[in-house]
Amino acid sequence: MTLSVADHDVDSSRPLAGLLRAVETWTLEDRGERLTWRSGAYGELDAFRAASVDESFACGEGLPGAAWETRGPVVMHHLSAGVFKRAAAAREAGLAAGIALPCFRGDQLQGVVVFLCDDGANAQGAFEVWSRNHREELGLTDSYYANLERFGVISQHVKFPRGSGLPGETWESHFPLLVSNLGRSKAFMRAAGAKADGLATGLGVPVMRTALELDSVVVLLSSARTPLARAIEVWGRDAEQDEMRICQADYGSLSELADASRSLRCASGEGLAGRAWQSGTPEATESAEEFESARAHLLVQHGLTTAVSVPAYVGSEMTSVVVMYL
Repeated sequence: MTLSVADHDVDSSRPLAGLLRAVETWTLEDRGERLTWRSGAYGELDAFRAASVDESFACGEGLPGAAWETRGPVVMHHLSAGVFKRAAAAREAGLAAGIALPCFRGDQLQGVVVFLCDDGANAQGAFEVWSRNHREELGLTDSYYANLERFGVISQHVKFPRGSGLPGETWESHFPLLVSNLGRSKAFMRAAGAKADGLATGLGVPVMRTALELDSVVVLLSSARTPLARAIEVWGRDAEQDEMRICQADYGSLSELADASRSLRCASGEGLAGRAWQSGTPEATESAEEFESARAHLLVQHGLTTAVSVPAYVGSEMTSVVVMYL
């Protein structure tokens, strides 16, 4: 198990205003014809929340519907334009872009996670989609860079063979991969660029088309100044013990939380990871402490009450759950 406490110079006593402004999850209604709102965390964006909870999407409609139709991640720029179904509400909330990540269990859509971003002057970070090309390498096919123009230009010209770099290693393992201290990491091929731009943590999430065939790898890049998430955990399933445990984590400067998390285990339905395991669907919450009883006091103490859990599948098997505390 890799638990990282990075040497970021970040005030961990209060939430930071960063790139990620809201996160929401969408699941199929009973007839399987439309995606409806399941959960969300919107911070102070009450009007946007109100515009979202009663919304629904057909296959191919809007950002969640596009991820459903394509079976892969979708990046949508300029949310204030008419292509985004809630464009007026997004414009009012100051939301600039959205990234939709579908969760498929075999051929069955389990849900769609939507990350909503603000690219103001104080925001920094990136979402990347790396897909296989005709040479069996991963190339950048879609991306969203907030105040990372130089890093974005460099990335356009990079290719990753299977097993190489963060995207390539995620492809080879078919398992989420978390890399801390990007600027000093030998596992991150763009370390020099990451160091120059203050990028701290990278997370690779595989999106599988079948049990054996990769669709793409989504890479989330978080800066120390305005992190996408203040703590990230990758929970893996232990089939023999019928439980989940943390196998990778980055807690920034929150050493106390790291110490309290090292030996955690959860059964189906227990904690945020166990809830995702039981339901099979992604979930966002603004009351994480209600589900994490063993660490509730620490989560409240450090303002880590907003979280999203994202299950990852290989074929019909859930292999892991990524939990991000925002």
